[in-house]
Amino acid sequence: MPYQIFNGVYESFGDVEGSFDFFSADLYMGKAIERIDAAVAGVPPHNTYLFAPVAAALYAEKGKLSVLDFGGGPGITYLALKDILPSTEGLTYHTLDNPQVCALGRSRLKRESALVFHDTMDTLDEQYDLIHFGSMLQYVEDLDGLLAALSAKNAKHILVSDAMVGTGRTFVTQADYYGNKHPFCFYSLSDMQSHFSRVGYSLKMKAPFVPTIRGFVKFYDMSNLPEDCRVNHTLHLLFTRA
Repeated sequence: MPYQIFNGVYESFGDVEGSFDFFSADLYMGKAIERIDAAVAGVPPHNTYLFAPVAAALYAEKGKLSVLDFGGGPGITYLALKDILPSTEGLTYHTLDNPQVCALGRSRLKRESALVFHDTMDTLDEQYDLIHFGSMLQYVEDLDGLLAALSAKNAKHILVSDAMVGTGRTFVTQADYYGNKHPFCFYSLSDMQSHFSRVGYSLKMKAPFVPTIRGFVKFYDMSNLPEDCRVNHTLHLLFTRA
């Protein structure tokens, strides 16, 4: 049976019924707890992002690295990076997420001195070497506004993991996370590049990514949407300041 979680094609987030409350609800938090506790217990974090090797290469170049992981969860991506580095000396890793997720990360990873949690942008550092967006730009209504604010951090590189990019046109749909309906944005590649170009970044790498869904390596069934609104994989995108 097709696994379809997307429904409808809309012009804006305001046209879609639903909310993002599930990001602090019991189901989402329970899954986050399972992943973080498994990692703490010694199970290597399963992460198919390119973030860890990209960040490790930048760290090796200078022997230090300052990271902002925007929407970075309770620290799983940090653990994936730590797992491949010889040391975290010279590494500062800041993750920004909602207060409940940050509280979880602080409680489970309180011994990780390189890891700092923020539940508001007001407490972020003034500058970072690398900004990471992992599977989250699809939830941002004002992408231009967010990129304008973060471009002030003067990061040389911005890595977007699992970007919902590649459709024939940019549109908003309604997504379903275990019964939790919410707005969800897909982008054409040219539109995504334009957003980053407006704040001084150009595309330097794009790599296809197919997630594991219900135990299978495949993307969601989008056959219920118009043909120019479908993709069969997402992209990892690396942007560099001109």
